[in-house]
Amino acid sequence: MSKIAAIYLFFLVAQAAYSIEVKNMSSSAENLFSEVVAGDNNPNKCTPKITENFVGIKINTPDTVQWAFGDKDKFTGAFAKMMVCGIYRLAAKDLFDTDGFNLTASLIATDSRTHKSFTAKMAADSLMLEDPNPRKPAPEELEGVFETGYFNINALALLPLPEKDAEYTIFVMFKHFKSNVAVVKLQQK
Repeated sequence: MSKIAAIYLFFLVAQAAYSIEVKNMSSSAENLFSEVVAGDNNPNKCTPKITENFVGIKINTPDTVQWAFGDKDKFTGAFAKMMVCGIYRLAAKDLFDTDGFNLTASLIATDSRTHKSFTAKMAADSLMLEDPNPRKPAPEELEGVFETGYFNINALALLPLPEKDAEYTIFVMFKHFKSNVAVVKLQQK
């Protein structure tokens, strides 16, 4: 075997090993997302990491969600579990002049092929009850104060996405804050 052929063979074996490793990492990540409870507002293994000075919203999703006709998510009744796990760190003044993050934030998903968008308020999937009469602090009490919160939502429980293979770009909006954009493929088993 020539030296070039040996190098090429080594490259092919290394590439195959890498793709198997990446595939296994992806499926284990999918398993982590399947363990997350929709509506639980606590951090988990799928919660994105942020720096201490971060201000905004950050989300994490699985790359692929598999589904089958007739399957139902036990908790939400949706045809599959497309978890959107997130964290926000926002100025308290931005949160307190609204009804709170969960009641104000929107989840947006856009079909990458058709460009059809779906939008819903995130509160519908939250287990945490908002205080119906929260005390409104004085503006000076809120100066320099930041609040961090978490969310874990099943996008398919909130958005009327059709039961078909598709690729969606997903993000969260709260006032003028927009999260990072995640791409999720819905794929029939």
